Amino acid sequence: MSDSDSLPPPPLLITRQIATGLLGSPITLSRETSTTSSPRNPNEIMREHLCVYRTYLEHEITFIDNEIQALIVRTPYEDPVQEGHFRTLRDNLKVRYNDLSVKRTRVIALLEVM
Repeated sequence: MSDSDSLPPPPLLITRQIATGLLGSPITLSRETSTTSSPRNPNEIMREHLCVYRTYLEHEITFIDNEIQALIVRTPYEDPVQEGHFRTLRDNLKVRYNDLSVKRTRVIALLEVM
């Protein structure tokens, strides 16, 4: 009999990893590993993270809307090249505004379901 056969098997440790996050979110969400049940309900944790993300999205939407409005009401430049750059910037901000609005709608829908 070899030495490896006489050793008892290692104890069975089952761990659970919990990670939550949303693609594109600048907010770093926690990741924990536990061998016991969490004192907080996972739904409560997810709801908390979604509320934080919703607030972030609302602030970003307000900021971008203000930037778009500033680009619309400004006095146009006589230089067509620079004016074209401002139009491109405004169009890109509109796309970002729409993307953030869609994300916000989805987050609100998730919160309503929870």
